[in-house]
Amino acid sequence: MMNQRIKIRQWDWLLVIGATLAPMTGLRIAKVGPAELLCFIWALRYINFKRIELDELRKFFIPYLISMFIGTLICIAVSPAELTVSGWATWLYLAFIACTVYRRIQVNSVAYNEFVFDKMCIFSACWYGFLYVFSRTVSRSFLGAPLWYYARYSGGGTNPHQVAVLLCVIAFWFVRQIFSGEKTFKYAVLFILAVFLETESKSSTGLASIFLGLFTLAIILTVLNINNSKARTAIIFIEVTLGLLIAVIFRNIIYNMVYEWVASDANGLGRFYIWSSFKQMFVKSPIFGLGPGMHAISYSGMKEFHNSYLEIYAASGIVGFITLLLFSGRLIAKIIKGNILLLPIMVSVYVYSMAGFAFRRLAFWIPIAFIAVIAKQRSEELSNGGGEINVQKT
Repeated sequence: MMNQRIKIRQWDWLLVIGATLAPMTGLRIAKVGPAELLCFIWALRYINFKRIELDELRKFFIPYLISMFIGTLICIAVSPAELTVSGWATWLYLAFIACTVYRRIQVNSVAYNEFVFDKMCIFSACWYGFLYVFSRTVSRSFLGAPLWYYARYSGGGTNPHQVAVLLCVIAFWFVRQIFSGEKTFKYAVLFILAVFLETESKSSTGLASIFLGLFTLAIILTVLNINNSKARTAIIFIEVTLGLLIAVIFRNIIYNMVYEWVASDANGLGRFYIWSSFKQMFVKSPIFGLGPGMHAISYSGMKEFHNSYLEIYAASGIVGFITLLLFSGRLIAKIIKGNILLLPIMVSVYVYSMAGFAFRRLAFWIPIAFIAVIAKQRSEELSNGGGEINVQKT
């Protein structure tokens, strides 16, 4: 059970509140809002220049930023109009916050880290639930921040993407808590609230993320309830094979359903045209990319790709993309070994990244840093003889 006597340190409240407010981009002035400021102050408090370790986050950010820098130089030479300086500021800020969070919280106990992250998720669900009710009963804006993006709930953001990413994270953290036996009813209610708010954002990508996260959970629960390793492998093989067969047999029906579903998103079909221009960016600089900027071609001119993976490739080339794959692979391995019920969180935000900017969000990197550390600590606990911890009361 989570230790009810654990208290969050005063400075860590800045991080909790900052992470909670991260989707409220409507409060920003020149890309800096309360969330960015609070997280920055927290990071300054704990930054340590005396001892720089090449941890999991730095193993991603250092080669990625180097490749992006080379790509920027190439972009200046071949297509300077596509470059945006603000993109560099965003990535440097995210790297600073994410690496500081990872380095700082890894010295905490796993119980404390889980307690802090749990409160962060609970406060986020309650806060955006409150803003939703406020938007329906009082006003469609809060302190000047829009709570709706046309007919889509945005939770104080200038668009619904940031709140959709955060809702994916907190929904599957609540699922993890439910199957860990921790106050099941409370977390079930919070999960329903998070999914409801996700549906109100009317993000087809967000709903797909929830669906595939639940599908991942179903496989995990199947595997965990079978003691024989060969039987587990067989069950996974059968489930995946059946899924592929259904996809092949009903491909036309599925295609039409997906087409209509994507078309229901305000920016859905337009993304296909944007993505198709990737090959034109690719031939300019396949190895190091072209740095952060507007590298996609749309009906209205140059735009971003609206796909985190294409954005990563466009900014840093195959070097940065492989760096992301290696980082993700190491993180998945740690999660599977340490606490596999964290995997649906990662699956949901990675799926969301296919049609959004998840990798360029504060609402993405703070949870990822927590998940990486918690998985690492749980994995080390297991290696040190702490017993089976994939499913347990925390």
